[in-house]
Amino acid sequence: MKKIMHFLLTATISCANILSSSLPFQFNVSALSSSETIYGKLYEFDEKNDYEFSSSNSHSAINKSNAIGSVIVNGEIVSKTTKDYIQSFEVKDDTALSISFEYSSDLLDASDNEWYIVSDSKKKIDSVELDEKIGTGTIILQTSLDNEHWFVNTVRNDFIKSTGSVSSQINIATTNDIQLTNGCYYRVIVAYKLEKEIEADILDGNLGFNDCRKHAEVYSFYAGYKTKEETTDTNIQKYYFDDIVNTGKDNGYSGNNNIGDDDPHYGWKMGTFKISGFSDKTDDQIFLKNVGDKLELSFDMLQNVEKLNNNENLKIVEDKDGYDQYFQTAKTNMKHGALIIRYTDYQNVKHDPVIYTDYLAALTSPSADTKVKLFEEGDYEVALDYKIKDSSSLRNKENDYRLFFTFKVRNSNCMVFPFDTVTKSELTESSVTENGFYLDMARSRYLKINVTMARWTKNNDGHYVEDIRYSKSAKDGDKYTEDGIYTIEVKNPSTGKSIEKKIYVGTDSVLKASMNPENASYTIDQISQFVTDGATISDDGTIIMPVKNEESSEEESISEISSEPEVSETSEANISKAEKELVKQKSSAPIAAGGVGAVTIIGIAAVVLKKKKR
Repeated sequence: MKKIMHFLLTATISCANILSSSLPFQFNVSALSSSETIYGKLYEFDEKNDYEFSSSNSHSAINKSNAIGSVIVNGEIVSKTTKDYIQSFEVKDDTALSISFEYSSDLLDASDNEWYIVSDSKKKIDSVELDEKIGTGTIILQTSLDNEHWFVNTVRNDFIKSTGSVSSQINIATTNDIQLTNGCYYRVIVAYKLEKEIEADILDGNLGFNDCRKHAEVYSFYAGYKTKEETTDTNIQKYYFDDIVNTGKDNGYSGNNNIGDDDPHYGWKMGTFKISGFSDKTDDQIFLKNVGDKLELSFDMLQNVEKLNNNENLKIVEDKDGYDQYFQTAKTNMKHGALIIRYTDYQNVKHDPVIYTDYLAALTSPSADTKVKLFEEGDYEVALDYKIKDSSSLRNKENDYRLFFTFKVRNSNCMVFPFDTVTKSELTESSVTENGFYLDMARSRYLKINVTMARWTKNNDGHYVEDIRYSKSAKDGDKYTEDGIYTIEVKNPSTGKSIEKKIYVGTDSVLKASMNPENASYTIDQISQFVTDGATISDDGTIIMPVKNEESSEEESISEISSEPEVSETSEANISKAEKELVKQKSSAPIAAGGVGAVTIIGIAAVVLKKKKR
């Protein structure tokens, strides 16, 4: 009997894994890779085996002749390596990988005297207990923290039965940011049973029978964002959230009951959320970050989900019809705890909450400080919902619990960057441009910006008059090209800090000079008068004063001395030759107009002459 196989499978991966060690070596790649085939191993078992591949040393490499397909990953892969003897991929930040299965095999369209797929009534694959029969094949998707302890994400039983295609590509799953932030091991298991009809041979005493065997195709790989260097700074800022409430039972985690001493959750914590990598924090839960800061939320798991508080009677159980009333999520199987994160952007748009189901089960090892997400500016709401079962004595009751908190992330700077509209160069304080400028907020969306434009014109009296044309709020990308002096005021509401910048747009040389800090002591009218008196202004706004001719200065000095009252011949006769020579030397020295030295020299000469005159 022939069976035709087709995979119809969609899944959501909901694990987060701890950041792993550095990769042993790396291949150079000149461009981003979009598609990679995952190497697989084929395990073959007899009919009574439960596909126990993890304890088997016998396997062969998967190829087109011995397997029904292959696993393909697609995405922006920037480098390829090996890690723990499996393929490893560095994925471009803030992107994801899609995992798919391509199949086309003779095993799916074989005759009765060849191997073909049949239904298997067993409910176990390796160590994984299934809720349903394997049927015509089962796909299991697993993830792991350490490539040893595997967590079941997705199970699809009897996936061949309703299909009729011998060749197809099926989307299995898409990775999420939590997995790739931490680095995640992935394993896809495809298990199925085969039969082949052995024809009767009377001469050999063979009456005919069906031979059976089982196959497990196992595909493993590792993927993550670029490994971040772990800081050794003991002064790094950290802030913790761990307040738990008892929400009752099956009410969408909407209750708010204190945990008393009769509550099974009394006196111990499931774990602690930690925010780190920020520069400062305000009293109203605003975390401030600078350029280069990587603000990160992580979860430190403190419990074994099968033995909470080291009590065999307490464990996390599935919430098969769970929902969160606060986030208004649809009812779904939250499994063993659901992490929910909602982001509100700077325009107050609440994005759909992201739900990571089976979150606590994914953190299989206690004390795993698992990164949740890297955060940029915005408002965030975080909830961890889970159900605990207490099976001690006759109690055997269930309670729902919730760890909920909110926080905000803001850039701490108070800067906006003006850029020339033509040259695209940055304009600093007191810059001058003829082209105009536009504003770049460098993604600091919460700054308050105001721009005031003043136009200066020269009236009939030769004086410059200021006219404020507008003073209005500004936003990222706004452009200003009209002539005038612009005052840009920036305020950061989160820190209370503010700054001011001035930019001149235009060609007026007097206004250019007024922007130069070296001319801060002059008014615009004073600078205008300098120009009227012959001063020139350079391109950078420097005022260059006119220089008087030296010969003209000397003539003026001599003229001033010659204008002294004439001395009588009698008096002059009484002046010694030395004194006359002194007067002569002083009179012939160059005298700068208005100079202190010139006045002193003339004064000395006059005193000498007057004394002799007397």
